[in-house]
Amino acid sequence: MLTSLRTKLRLMLFLLALIIPLMLLNYYMNQAAGKLDQTHGTIANINEQLIDNIAGELSAIGNPVKFDLLEKSYQTLYGSCTQCHRADSGAIIKQRSKLLQKLHQNQVVGVSLRQTLNENLDQLTGSVRYIHEHHIASLKNFLSRKQIKEDAYPEDITTEKHATTSAPELDIIQETVRIQNTLTDIMRNFYILKDSQKPHALQNDFSHNIAMFYKAINTFEAYSLDAQDGLLAEELLDFGRKFENAFSRLVQSEELKRKLIFQLQSNQQTITHTISKISGTVQNKRDRLKKYLHVIAYISFFLITLLIIFIIRQGKLIIKAINHFVTETDKIKKDYKYRIQDTTDVEDEFIILSKALNSMAQNLDERIVKLNDEVELRTLAEQKRAETEINLQRAEQRSAIGTLAGGIAHDFNNLLTAILGNINMAIYSLPPDHDIYDNLVDAEKATKRAHKLTNQLLTFSKGGGPLKETAPIDEVIRESAFFILHGSNVNCKIDIPDDLWPATIDKGQIGQVIQNLTLNADQAMPDGGTISIRCKNYTADADSLILNPGKYVQVSIQDRGEGIKKQDLAKIFDPYFSTKEKGNIKGSGLGLAIVDSIISRHNGHISVKSEIGEGTVFTIFLPASAEIAVQQKETNGDIIFGEGTILVMDDESMILEMMQYSLPSIGYTVETADSGEQALAMYEKAAQRNTPFALVIMDLTIPGGMGGEETAKKLLAKYPDAILLVSSGYSEDPIMTNPENYGFKGALEKPYDLRKLSHLLHELI
Repeated sequence: MLTSLRTKLRLMLFLLALIIPLMLLNYYMNQAAGKLDQTHGTIANINEQLIDNIAGELSAIGNPVKFDLLEKSYQTLYGSCTQCHRADSGAIIKQRSKLLQKLHQNQVVGVSLRQTLNENLDQLTGSVRYIHEHHIASLKNFLSRKQIKEDAYPEDITTEKHATTSAPELDIIQETVRIQNTLTDIMRNFYILKDSQKPHALQNDFSHNIAMFYKAINTFEAYSLDAQDGLLAEELLDFGRKFENAFSRLVQSEELKRKLIFQLQSNQQTITHTISKISGTVQNKRDRLKKYLHVIAYISFFLITLLIIFIIRQGKLIIKAINHFVTETDKIKKDYKYRIQDTTDVEDEFIILSKALNSMAQNLDERIVKLNDEVELRTLAEQKRAETEINLQRAEQRSAIGTLAGGIAHDFNNLLTAILGNINMAIYSLPPDHDIYDNLVDAEKATKRAHKLTNQLLTFSKGGGPLKETAPIDEVIRESAFFILHGSNVNCKIDIPDDLWPATIDKGQIGQVIQNLTLNADQAMPDGGTISIRCKNYTADADSLILNPGKYVQVSIQDRGEGIKKQDLAKIFDPYFSTKEKGNIKGSGLGLAIVDSIISRHNGHISVKSEIGEGTVFTIFLPASAEIAVQQKETNGDIIFGEGTILVMDDESMILEMMQYSLPSIGYTVETADSGEQALAMYEKAAQRNTPFALVIMDLTIPGGMGGEETAKKLLAKYPDAILLVSSGYSEDPIMTNPENYGFKGALEKPYDLRKLSHLLHELI
């Protein structure tokens, strides 16, 4: 059975320790799946861009502007492939780019060759046409003069031709026609080369035709003895040889073009296969990740559900115990003779706290009894003394009460530190939307309110003068008045002008003044009513009988109670004088004496006016300040995690246990000591092991042992770089107010919450 709150917290932390890694794993796997989705999208984009490039390749070949854009696009594709996928896919893209570059260069050469061939054809065609037309004209001329030669040359002119006789015009014209026919065949070879699938086969046909062309020209040259025909024949032969050379190069270009196109087609198939393979691999990885994510989600859901059920069931029990503890604590606050009843159905920690509070209440009861006895003896002695000794007697009484109050506050702050620490751990272990989270926050607030009660007791342990600061008094009035009247049937009306001057005050002591006067006003109206608190600026001149010249803040607290008798008005500020003797209310006679003492130490003044049946008005004058009040900032934000080993020295075992569980929860390692001697020995061992403590938290007061001040002196004498933090329930001790003067890096006032502690540790380490 889980009877310990710590055990329950450990179990919850264990479940969280299982859930958090699963959630982190789920997060990182989701990130990986997202990257795979992004990669898959990138592959699809690459594929689409590749398709667009392939579609535009033919139009870009031979066009410098378009081809430059195509090359840049392939360079972009290459960069995308090499960044996201295997290197071979990028190499394939690069290979295609090189093939396209070769094809582009070949196309440029082919265009140039075709232009050259077209020019040669134009020249050949023009020359042949000229020869043909020239001899047609000659034939017409011969016919008109009847000078036509009728005998034709034999087929083999090499044997029968006469050196001085030209062939007949008809034979010459017939050869020009043959030249034209062979030229037509050559032109046909040129024009069908572009679409031919076998350029080399076409090359053979062209070789035959060009040979016939040369033969026809040679025959023509042999038939005609005209010198001009001879020149034209040589010119045709020269043009033919140029055309033959260019045509051969064009055939090679066309052959290379078809080879490159075939390689591009093969490259395209390889690229398509590679992209499909990579895309499939990425998709398979993504599908596997999603399956794993589903499994992790189911496991996480199961563990979270288990944790929620555990928190709800155990939270109800914890809330019940907290409510019981808060109720019992409130009863002790109202009646210090009350004792918390034992119960067995709550966690061990609450049982320990209940016993501690009972012990504290018992000690408080015993001390009050002793104090009452001492007060009675001193009252009898004071009645016999002269009026001139009253002030001295009051000072001695305040000193005795302050010592007692300081001891009680110190013990109570130690208990509140343990309570607040455990409540902090519970709060920071639960999410803010948890059912018991608000109850724990309320318990934390109640603990802090209990701390404010100890501040009232500590007023007497300051050793005399207040610790003054420039502060707006309206905050002190509202906080103190509402704190006292919480749960009362008396209303409070506060009137504070916006231009009220700041005052030079000890906020804690003035807060106690407001609380005491408000409490008196509340008790003066048992049937209910309204308390009026008014503030205003007041300037005292040189004629004032009660105040020194200067600026003051005037505070008036008025009730509508029974009033104070005139014979009692002169005694109300005397110690141990009280008019509260009715019913369950019995005054100690110290409240107004404390108020008078505090106001006097602030160089102020308090006066009272009262009428029977009308009520009472207390008027306070406090020195105003010309400085601007600085609002102190409280520690905000979440807990700050850290690391390092911390040594905690305290004589309260509950505080040591609380620190052993709270500090590791925010990242620190903790070792504890219950005395200064033990702390020195542990620090020495750690230094010898070369694992010194990052920081030492020292309780200022160790009953029967060496406290924080003496321990710090000895430790710093040997280890001047040690980081020391002083802690105490005596918040007004000179060491707590000025820790740097005693070798400490800071002061930690009890009780303290885990957030404030984490911020202070983060600042010092």
